[in-house]
Amino acid sequence: MTTDSTQTPQSIFASHLKAHRLVYPDDRLVALFARHCGSLEANRNRKGLDIGCGGGRHLALLEDFGFDVCGIDYTPQAIETTRAALQPSSANWDLKVAELSSAQWPAGSFAAVVAWGVLFLKRRAEVIADLRHIRQSLADDGVVFANFRGKENWLYGQGIEVESGVFQLDERAKEYNGLLYNFLDLPDIEAIAAEAGLQVVERERVDLWKRELSEHHTWWVVALKPVRA
Repeated sequence: MTTDSTQTPQSIFASHLKAHRLVYPDDRLVALFARHCGSLEANRNRKGLDIGCGGGRHLALLEDFGFDVCGIDYTPQAIETTRAALQPSSANWDLKVAELSSAQWPAGSFAAVVAWGVLFLKRRAEVIADLRHIRQSLADDGVVFANFRGKENWLYGQGIEVESGVFQLDERAKEYNGLLYNFLDLPDIEAIAAEAGLQVVERERVDLWKRELSEHHTWWVVALKPVRA
């Protein structure tokens, strides 16, 4: 089996966005926002960040919950797509083409951070580094909403294992060919979060069977908050 080395992760996600732009927010993320960020008055004049904002579906969710909206994506086409679709009321959204590891904000900038479909695209050490970067930018009373790919997943093993649980996906993974996926169990997520100064305060598991039940997808959905000294 071969891995497609002609495409970068940016080009793969750009093609996914062009073919399947997602418009509506993930229902599990909406539920987490309602439980942890339900007071629009408390959210007013505070910033929310969407990491890997893609076509903008979760930026709109941040705005709906009263946050000043910030978003980054390392795919220029994603930022271009979002800007092209902006409503006049959203003209003040702060959108940047950037990779999380190189983005800079003052400490404690964000009351809410969304990291949906992004943190599992790196090796373990890089995931920890990204979470530490998020923690530095997170207010002490802030919350991070994230999802991770579980190991009970049809994609697990569909490529070269570059470290434990981390695979460079190959042609067996179909449209995911060429991507690096880090598959984690809940104890792995809790341990990684702890190394970054965060703790899991809410957890869910989502299972979906797609394509005539031939593909089993599993995700861990978590809310993370700073560890209190």
